[in-house]
Amino acid sequence: MNIPLITVVTSTLIWLLPPFRQYRTYYFGYFLILAISDPVKIFFLNSFSIPPQIFSSFFSLMLVSAIIKMERRLIIFVLSFLLLFFILAFNVESKLVLVINASIHIWILMLIISKLIDAVVETKTLNLFLILLVIYEFMAILKNLVVVFDLTHGTLQFYVTTIVQIIFGLVFTFINYNNSKFFPIKNYLVRE
Repeated sequence: MNIPLITVVTSTLIWLLPPFRQYRTYYFGYFLILAISDPVKIFFLNSFSIPPQIFSSFFSLMLVSAIIKMERRLIIFVLSFLLLFFILAFNVESKLVLVINASIHIWILMLIISKLIDAVVETKTLNLFLILLVIYEFMAILKNLVVVFDLTHGTLQFYVTTIVQIIFGLVFTFINYNNSKFFPIKNYLVRE
């Protein structure tokens, strides 16, 4: 029984589902990129023996482009291809690629936290979808860093976080920003 293979296949299949729930929401592009990233990485691994982490930073930057203002998307799109070219051309070490990827996910986390804060200020509610997205991005950062800093247990922790991310994939298949639960915070944080 090949547990890593089962985990990768399950994750790839599960993450194909959330874009359908996210269709016509602000986060559709984000989930579409998540859905296509694993199949593309698997294709390049099997066809050209290119390690999946080589494409991870490219797709992470594409995630940034999916959740930033429209006028900045072209810049991030071009940066994505330049980063991919740089990593391929200079044969960048795997650990450095994972650190770059974690850094990009920190950027994504900050963007989502900013959107969460904006939503709280505007509506005086906490959106469950955004809270889960913050946790998911934190897990993506953790997933990259555990492999970088702990090679003996890092791989095991990588697969554990992947399994948790599979659960998040299932959750994002059923909720989106528009239909998730909003928790009022007016009585807790704002004095009238």
